[in-house]
Amino acid sequence: MQQIFYFTAQVAEKLDTTPTTVYRWSEVLEKSGYKFVKDDRGQRAYREIDVEAITRLIELKDVHRMKMTNAALKVVEEFANRIEIDPAILEKRQQQDLVLPDTPEEFMKMIQNITSAYHEVVATNEQLASELAEAKEEMQLIRQQLQALPEANNQLEKKLESLVSTDKLSQDVRAFVRTSQFDLRLLELEVSKELRKQAMDEWGRLPESERYIKSFFSKRENMEKRHDFINRYVDDRLPEEMKKRLQN
Repeated sequence: MQQIFYFTAQVAEKLDTTPTTVYRWSEVLEKSGYKFVKDDRGQRAYREIDVEAITRLIELKDVHRMKMTNAALKVVEEFANRIEIDPAILEKRQQQDLVLPDTPEEFMKMIQNITSAYHEVVATNEQLASELAEAKEEMQLIRQQLQALPEANNQLEKKLESLVSTDKLSQDVRAFVRTSQFDLRLLELEVSKELRKQAMDEWGRLPESERYIKSFFSKRENMEKRHDFINRYVDDRLPEEMKKRLQN
């Protein structure tokens, strides 16, 4: 039996629409992997099955309220055993397209999932920002402490000069004092660093109810409370720990 082919205008007349609309629908199907027969000029020659496929596309779009790209993929799947399809285009289209739900209930569920994921990302970013700010604050504190070392030396020298005249103070004693003061400050920084690490471990052992601030969509660590906890931990233990180190 000889196969009958139709021009675009004829298909448009059959479907009671315009040739431009038929062309647009055909483009959507082709982008989803559907293969039309084409003449030597590259023009589509529509078969009865092609008209049936376009009719099905219209039904899915207008009656079932499916998104055009979703409807096209559905048509390609339904007609896969009856017409030639391009597997590469079909796979690429399925990977790239966001397949939207076809019912309001499924759509609302998808929106809720997206919203929940968004709030989790926001909470994570807020926590990272807080940790970066705290790290920056710690670096500034260390920098200030290091910058204060020469000033501390100057104050020590002034105090010594007020007690003993310069000509009577041995240069060796002065060098020893400066070295001891510097070493003492470095020891304090080292001990403080170790205590801060211990404080972080202790903070991590606290119940989440004490460490986190909960909201409707997410939870985030209470950075202000953590900062105060660590500072108190260090301040309470630094004198005793320094005493132990100096005695050893």
